[in-house]
Amino acid sequence: MGETLQPVTPGFNRSLRIESRPDRLTGDAGAVVLREILERSGIVPWMVARLKDPRRQEDVTHDLASLIRTGVLLAAQGWRDHDDADALRHDPASRLATSSSAGLTPLADGGGLRRAERKAWNAYLVFLAPSPGDYGENIMVGGIEEDLVGTRKIARAGIADAADVRAALLPLLAIQNAPRLDAVDMPAEIRLRTTELPSKLVDGFLSGASENTLLQLLEEGQ
Repeated sequence: MGETLQPVTPGFNRSLRIESRPDRLTGDAGAVVLREILERSGIVPWMVARLKDPRRQEDVTHDLASLIRTGVLLAAQGWRDHDDADALRHDPASRLATSSSAGLTPLADGGGLRRAERKAWNAYLVFLAPSPGDYGENIMVGGIEEDLVGTRKIARAGIADAADVRAALLPLLAIQNAPRLDAVDMPAEIRLRTTELPSKLVDGFLSGASENTLLQLLEEGQ
């Protein structure tokens, strides 16, 4: 109320105006661009439709879509730990990029993100790059999958066509053909694998003899 700001005008360029206002400063302006990419891809609504949010919705501050956006944007911008969200809670660009409302809600804290990911244990982050990458870049891509923080990850480089995409996403595909096992003759299988034991002992085991009887047969065979 009644706030008056006097922006600084640098002498080398009089068209510039410099303000020092925390709610207008950001170190992650690219977050807004990433939000636009997410919106155009439709991936967030797709994920929300496939995840169940067990929370009481009337008590929810950060809806499921906001939590997903926050997790994706943190990873995409190189923030490696959920606790980094605490430092960005009031960053204006991050708030705009993750919020489902007008960007006025602070980011979810690290604890909230971890709880959400534990409940969404079957969620994956997928990173696909069209170029094959050099040795160092391939090492970096492998490190993304080996990083066990947060959700599971799939990272692949050199994705040139649909066949490459399918191969990369193979862990997400349902089993096309259930494995088939031939009928097993268990008594014959047990006899085959216990040839070093007395035959009477094996016969007694297969016929359901008591423990005392089996112990007696074992002593007789020694």
